[in-house]
Amino acid sequence: MVKHYTPQHTVTELFATQNLAGLRLKVLHVLRCVAEMADVSLERLGISGSIMLGLEGEGSDIDLVVYGLRGSQKVRAAILKAMAEGRLIRRLEGERLEDLYLSRSKDTQMSYEDFKRVEERKSNQGLFGNTSFFIRYLKDWGEVDERYGEYQIRRLGYAKITAEVLDATQAHFTQAIYLLKDVHVLSGPSWLTVDRLIT
Repeated sequence: MVKHYTPQHTVTELFATQNLAGLRLKVLHVLRCVAEMADVSLERLGISGSIMLGLEGEGSDIDLVVYGLRGSQKVRAAILKAMAEGRLIRRLEGERLEDLYLSRSKDTQMSYEDFKRVEERKSNQGLFGNTSFFIRYLKDWGEVDERYGEYQIRRLGYAKITAEVLDATQAHFTQAIYLLKDVHVLSGPSWLTVDRLIT
């Protein structure tokens, strides 16, 4: 038998389950809080990660998914506001932020101070009470403007550029897209044409 797991169906299952306890009960609280704070429907939210698969443990975090441009903008604004107030939802700091930096420092040459400044602008991870959470903002199917396999990616080498960000409305999505203008290649392939940055 094959089971297809989806983040939105996981939310439906959690709300239909009686006598939840521990992390699963906390997830319901998170879902209700986020939906209320951001004024979004629970249908715009999903739960992924270990909880979706029933593999969560004592140290598991909460992996929240938010669907759609409008819904994700509202959730992002609500999370940032709640983080600024610092009561129920807080930013990672101290040892937890250092651990995150160490886990990512293999992929980046960013200094810890620069990393800290970048993380302070983010809404996609933090603490809900004492439990870590991570939010993945995704487009709705109707907002996806390409088909799977339409584009293929290959490594062309490294380049250093300067550019102005023309549009960052999709910067919080997974994948984050920044449209660029006035791009100048400082080093790397001289023929390089860049119109967007995708992370």
